[in-house]
Amino acid sequence: MSGDGSTAVADRLLGAVRGQDWAQASTIIDEAWIELTMTGHLDAVGQVVATLPEQFLHEPPTAGLVAENVGRLPPGSVNAQVPADHGTLRALGRSPAAHRVLSRTLAGMAARRRRGLHTSAMEYVARGTVVADAAEFVMFREVRRLLPFWQLQAGITAHLAGELGIARRLHRAAYRSREASAYDIVGRDAAGNMAMIEALSGRLVEADAWLARALAETHRPTWVGPLVQVPIDVAAGIAAADRLDREGCLRFLERAATSADHDEHWAGVLFAYTSIELVLGDIAGAVAFVAQLEESHERWTGETGLGRTGLALARADLALTQGRGTVARSALRGLEDDPAAVPTLARLALLEGDPDRTAALADAAGHDETVSLRGRLELLLAGAAADVARDQPEPAAERLATAVRLAEPHGILRVFATVPRAVLEAVEPRVPGLRDVLARLEERRIGEIYPDQVVSVQLTRRERELLHELAGPLTLGQIAEKWFVSRETVKSQMNSLRTKLEVSTRQEVLSRAAALGLTGAPEDAGT
Repeated sequence: MSGDGSTAVADRLLGAVRGQDWAQASTIIDEAWIELTMTGHLDAVGQVVATLPEQFLHEPPTAGLVAENVGRLPPGSVNAQVPADHGTLRALGRSPAAHRVLSRTLAGMAARRRRGLHTSAMEYVARGTVVADAAEFVMFREVRRLLPFWQLQAGITAHLAGELGIARRLHRAAYRSREASAYDIVGRDAAGNMAMIEALSGRLVEADAWLARALAETHRPTWVGPLVQVPIDVAAGIAAADRLDREGCLRFLERAATSADHDEHWAGVLFAYTSIELVLGDIAGAVAFVAQLEESHERWTGETGLGRTGLALARADLALTQGRGTVARSALRGLEDDPAAVPTLARLALLEGDPDRTAALADAAGHDETVSLRGRLELLLAGAAADVARDQPEPAAERLATAVRLAEPHGILRVFATVPRAVLEAVEPRVPGLRDVLARLEERRIGEIYPDQVVSVQLTRRERELLHELAGPLTLGQIAEKWFVSRETVKSQMNSLRTKLEVSTRQEVLSRAAALGLTGAPEDAGT
């Protein structure tokens, strides 16, 4: 649809609203919401969705899905009317109705991912993929022009859900078919998203190639231009952090500070920003940025997906740099089986003085194909540090030799700053190429990112409950009465708290607990 054509449709839409022809307005949104949104008529669509009586948000359903997206309706209020049966979906994909079905699945995935409902969003991706795969063999003109954009958006949805394999496949498909797209941002956006995914995984050679493709693509100026630029900036920022390129790091920080809305790419921005600030040593700046981003993107987080895991890992990493092992352990609770969290769990064990657990995690992950190159490199370094701590220089040298070999093609240096320099120096004569790595770390004046050890205190659930009560007005005797236990039982638990926190008074218990991040609600306690 041309600019003039979309303007005429927008005028028709607003005219229907002025005439209170709600059925006509809902039908126009069902047929043309993507074209209107992408050609600068987002405000008109939003105005109509805010005005339509609720019964016209359900039949046809697209206006209602858009209403979910902007917050007028609660998530899950609208049935997108996309069948689940694959046979039916394939038949629709081979018919002119494929455009309508893909449009509705796109509205559904956009609404659900924006509210952190990644499982529901991925259901729309799955159903739409069946339609899209069938449509490729028929390709009505309208469908051919929509399909690359649909693949791009489905890829973004999969990435947010943490389904990187699906995201890669969809973004590659969108890039390959970009010339057929009705929207000239598809090529640049698909390549930029691929660059970001590869950079997050630590595959910087592949990220470089996709960055070059993204930068070679041009598009007309449009309101989505700044959003298309974000994954490109994120990929470049991550590469700069990994390669210890200070100028590149500073460029990213400047862009991130001036960008008003990171939208669906916020989890990538979070990783790039915290990685860079840890390299530059500005922990306070990283903590402030994480808090700001978490508040502004709370609706995106959900109970699963890339954002939830990314936030937890960022909190844990920042806590470790500050020596606060208890806070890091709390942040990682519930992620023990997540491959993305294994490197941080291994680092936590190392800094807590448990090299055996660190080595066990590193060894187990070495056979896990779901662990990214980035994760594998971090585990190799943590495992080597654990080996040195256990006076086992030979396996330490083997791990470091593998790390040097894997990192060298990508130019990755940052990972070697995640363990004490003494670990590297202890086995440097045994590891080809490690002397050059040490020289480059020295040249870039990069210190050790993490301390030699962290403070970790683990409390029982009852101790956490007592800690919660101590912050209130009750005496120990009154707490005992409230709990229906003896005063001696509460005193014993209080003595245990004093011992673990290495303090004497009630106020010191509270102050020390706050400093260690132990003052959360008692339901957050471990065993």
